[in-house]
Amino acid sequence: MATFDTDLIIAGGGLAGATLALAVARAVPSLRVTVVEAFPLSPDALPESYQPSYDARSTALAWGSRLIFEELGLWQRLAEHATPIKHIHVSDRGHFGATRLHAVDHGQEALGYVADNRWMGLCLMRELLDTGVQWRAPAEVTDMAPIPEGVRVRLSEGDDTREMSARCLVVADGGRSGLREKLGFQPDRHSYGQNALIANVSTSDSHDFTAFERFTDAGPMALLPHGSPARAGHQSALVWTLSDDALGQVLELSDEEKCRWLQERFGWRLG
Repeated sequence: MATFDTDLIIAGGGLAGATLALAVARAVPSLRVTVVEAFPLSPDALPESYQPSYDARSTALAWGSRLIFEELGLWQRLAEHATPIKHIHVSDRGHFGATRLHAVDHGQEALGYVADNRWMGLCLMRELLDTGVQWRAPAEVTDMAPIPEGVRVRLSEGDDTREMSARCLVVADGGRSGLREKLGFQPDRHSYGQNALIANVSTSDSHDFTAFERFTDAGPMALLPHGSPARAGHQSALVWTLSDDALGQVLELSDEEKCRWLQERFGWRLG
């Protein structure tokens, strides 16, 4: 029987790779899991020292995602800074029709949540410290080759290069994965001529835990509740769809002009 340095190598320790590592550690604790991550990990970067940042990127989590995090034992901590979406308001600019959804009508406390990516990462790190998952960071999987019953990978750790064998390799190093292309996978890319401009904004009216989805002549936009999970505030996470030309125009505007243009597109539902 072949012997291996580890059972599973996960190339990439971002949200996807770290969540998979935790899921495997919870489901089959006897498996040896090694995560290879390009960015260094600080032992001080734990939830206890977390300070929410207004300029943080965030992710919208569906109710199903909450159920998965609960199964992993992660949700209780994650919920400390996850803003609930209790209402969804969908409208079409220039038209009267609108759709409204309310969590209470479905017997749930929320339809989804908005959480900072950094906070989710810190929560995952905290949970993974209590497992047998091994982290190699900063390091990168630069190449691989199949071997009987498994795979052998080449790791680059600073100026050092070494090889490691495993039963399985998971490629989770992002959409611009260099390893994926080295393995011969060529993605098909199709430009839609649209861009998602992401920002955090403050509004004069409280969001009241409402996610607004607004269709406009230039494409859809969304304002998602952000900030405190317990008190409805005035911060929202913006996703604004723009054409190539419109994106260039918006980026050249001052902050005041950006807000004016956003107001014209979104309307006055948040003041």
